[in-house]
Amino acid sequence: MRKNVLGALALASTTWILIASSNPNAPKPCQDNPPEVRTFRVTGSCGVEGFVEIRSSLTCSLTLDGGDALGLPPTGSQPFAGSMLANPLRLDGFVSLAPSDAGLADGGEFCADHACDYHRSCSGPFVDAGYFELICETPALGGIEHCEAHLAPVPRTP
Repeated sequence: MRKNVLGALALASTTWILIASSNPNAPKPCQDNPPEVRTFRVTGSCGVEGFVEIRSSLTCSLTLDGGDALGLPPTGSQPFAGSMLANPLRLDGFVSLAPSDAGLADGGEFCADHACDYHRSCSGPFVDAGYFELICETPALGGIEHCEAHLAPVPRTP
């Protein structure tokens, strides 16, 4: 009988936790964040140098404009509420890379004679004053290849 009582208590506790955590009125992590648009100068080994614009949203998702040309995925997220410049960044998606731009040890053997899409995941913390150091992983023929992307915020003009 004791087992049944303990089992019923465990089931009731689990049910309560599930109901409480599935409350549709519960605050979303980024719902109070004003959406941001920030421009970053990108350097590193994932692609050519250049500029990318990152847009945040009320759902913690991020959209990159210009990232594909620099070897960065087009979407991502910030894991916590707060300013984009005070959060780690996570980027994930497909990037279109020519074999010479791939930055892969296999020389882009997946698509030896034309550009094709590679899945790339990048993540990293902000280091200082909104400067990010991302480590990116790309599955390649010879295993997982790594590259680095350094994002420095471009100061806003008044």
